[in-house]
This record gives sequence, C-alpha cells and structure tokens, in this order.
Amino acid sequence: MKIPTINLVAGHKHWQVTSCPGKHFPLEEMIQMADTMAKIKDYDTIADWAKEPVLNVVQAGIMIGDDTGKFNPTAPITRQEIAVALDRLIQKMKP
Repeated sequence: MKIPTINLVAGHKHWQVTSCPGKHFPLEEMIQMADTMAKIKDYDTIADWAKEPVLNVVQAGIMIGDDTGKFNPTAPITRQEIAVALDRLIQKMKP
C-alpha cells in the first residue's frame, strides 16, 4: 500500500473563517515539529525516550546531524562535536 504525500497541513481557519484550532491546539507548533521530523532521515532509529529532546535540539539548531540528513543517534560523539553543540547553545543564550 502506498501512502500519499501530504503537501499541506492546515487548520480549519485556513479553509474558512473560524477561531479553530485556537490557543489550546498548537497547530503551527505541530507543523514545525513535523517539518523537523522529516529533516531527520533516521528519526525512526531514535529511542522513544529521546525523540522529543532530539527534535528540540535539532529545531533549535544546537545539533544538526551529518551531511546526509541523519542524526546518527547511537554513534559516539567526539569532544569537538560536543564543543560545537555547546558553542551553539552559548550563542543562543547571549542577549
């Protein structure tokens, strides 16, 4: 069975004037998170307990994965890779 590609995810107010989904349904946040998930080619290999933190650091630009679009969740990390991630975090924390 082939699953069709979804090109647009939108709430009711995209199609007609309404306040739905409103403040209690973070549609924009969900769309942004889905975009981040799609950018990580090996997302399915990330442990369930780590998926949200991985999405958060990728979305924030603190960790970005390799040049093929993979996060490589079980690969060892080097001191230089830690330094880069920490530097990105420090830069984001600056006023």
